[in-house]
Amino acid sequence: MACSTNEKIRILREMHGYYQKNMAAIMGISQQDYSYLERHIDELTEKQLTKILDALGITHKFFQEFDPTTVFTKIQPCSLSSGRQIVDLPTFQEVKSDGISDLNDLIIILKKQIARQQKNILGLRKQNKILNGIVKEHCTTIRKQNKIILEQQQLLKAHLAGIYSGK
Repeated sequence: MACSTNEKIRILREMHGYYQKNMAAIMGISQQDYSYLERHIDELTEKQLTKILDALGITHKFFQEFDPTTVFTKIQPCSLSSGRQIVDLPTFQEVKSDGISDLNDLIIILKKQIARQQKNILGLRKQNKILNGIVKEHCTTIRKQNKIILEQQQLLKAHLAGIYSGK
């Protein structure tokens, strides 16, 4: 049983780890508009389909031949020892006789996905470094403020002690 075009796009989008909002941003449209396109794929223009396929890093040929019901099955998510879940990856259950081009296309897709994830990691490391600097500055500011508060408390105690002792 072959999947509909809508289903193929949804499956490929999910395999890439994209949400509809990611695809919408790439295409320069709202998430609602992308959702509509994904559900009403028959109304897609060739230009819109090309944009979706480009965003997914796949060719028209691969898309036309892609049949997730005979080529891929989803495996259960693996978990790291920390309990964090790893993204589902497809595994080959059955490969068509002409599947070698499909495999090469899949390798290209996975390499692009890895490259995007590596860029994301670099971006996250930069953000982490910036945030660590901000946190360090805030901690320094809080320590200074605490020191001022303690000094003011000591002055107030001395002042109150002077008032109560009659000085």
